[in-house]
Amino acid sequence: MIHTQESKLQHTFEFSSWREFVDYSANTPSEMPTPQRKSRKHSRREYGSSDIPVKHWSGTEVWDDAHFLATAGWPEGAQAMEKMFTTLRLPSNKSRTVTRFSPHGPGALSMGRYIDGHPKPIAIQKDTNQLSKSRARTGGIINLGINISQSGGTTARSRFLYGCMIMSLIDLLERSGRRVELTIFNGNRQSWDGRSDKTYRAYINQSVKLKTAGERLNLSILAFAVGNAATQRRLCWSVRETLPQEVRDACGVGGNYGQPVPGWCTDGTILLPGLGSVDDNTYGSQELRTKWLQSRLREQGIDWDGK
Repeated sequence: MIHTQESKLQHTFEFSSWREFVDYSANTPSEMPTPQRKSRKHSRREYGSSDIPVKHWSGTEVWDDAHFLATAGWPEGAQAMEKMFTTLRLPSNKSRTVTRFSPHGPGALSMGRYIDGHPKPIAIQKDTNQLSKSRARTGGIINLGINISQSGGTTARSRFLYGCMIMSLIDLLERSGRRVELTIFNGNRQSWDGRSDKTYRAYINQSVKLKTAGERLNLSILAFAVGNAATQRRLCWSVRETLPQEVRDACGVGGNYGQPVPGWCTDGTILLPGLGSVDDNTYGSQELRTKWLQSRLREQGIDWDGK
């Protein structure tokens, strides 16, 4: 973990792995009494979320549950996401056989081509599960940056659905031959104080590397990281609570829900914004979710018909 202190009131945390982030949020002491720490408070229950495995505004009812799931994984959430993959009609994991021809073996000799004197008479069969309609060049790396900030009006259900779409996007990108690196970021900042350069006197930025290029998806961990509100409302809040009171007060810790400094995390090929309280209008139905995925893929030169 790299903790950079640009000034007394300006702090940036960069975690190189999910495990490093979880351990820091759980084990770094805070001067705040536990009852005053929002990351440790009991969460109110949300209703109308019977179709998803999240029942509380903070993602989990208590801190210990969040810490356990962040460490061990969230299989219930992962299974629910896999069902959502089915409703989105993502391509099957089953491979299909593609035949290619080569001038050399190993492979099976195509007698027709051999007799005709074709320069590539050897048939080679290969299994693949890449998207059949991709126009994208294979082998490229996609840096996917996700702002996990969310307003107080954002429900745990909205967070879960958005997380499912992110997981679907990663799956489709990698099936198209791209390699995905995944980073989440969050923060707190002082309201702009009228400076001519529109800079912020006080801020707390956090970034966590979740996945490197070529690394296989750990669906159980990533389901929690991007689909459970506890990532921000417990783990990220716990990190900011480790700073001195002067910094917390200047950044509004305890009084607002958090947002990183604009333009701070800009190195992503795809940058996904934080959530507001009305984001169900963007992805609240299967049709809207499919359109969202198609739009993100099209930006990378990939065609997907939603089937």
